[in-house]
Amino acid sequence: MRILVLQPGIQLTNNQPSASKPRFIVGSHKNSNSKLSSVPVRKQADIFVSRLDPCVTSTMLESELFNSYSEVTINKMVTRHPSYSSFHVRLPADKLDEVLEPAFWPDGVMVKRFWGRLTPEMILNSTPKN
Repeated sequence: MRILVLQPGIQLTNNQPSASKPRFIVGSHKNSNSKLSSVPVRKQADIFVSRLDPCVTSTMLESELFNSYSEVTINKMVTRHPSYSSFHVRLPADKLDEVLEPAFWPDGVMVKRFWGRLTPEMILNSTPKN
């Protein structure tokens, strides 16, 4: 049996699952003379917006609240009842605190973080990919 030493005091044998092995590494060498570089990381955050009037559209929401934001994606979602409309909004993560303030939104609108995956079936008037 071969024993691998990852850090002092932590050992991993070939018989153990590799749960503590990293799946990948991230480079850290900075060389100003090199033409190699990574792309900038753009962190995004997703929110769920609901209890808006059914006639509100993605375009209206963008022009009223997000016109000064760059890289915002808004999708109108399928709702259970026709009495309200709901939206999925993806925006830069650095704007999340600002958008989660109650004063940002019209009275009575419900907003929370969106967790999970947005599927084509959840988007109103989207064509599912086959």
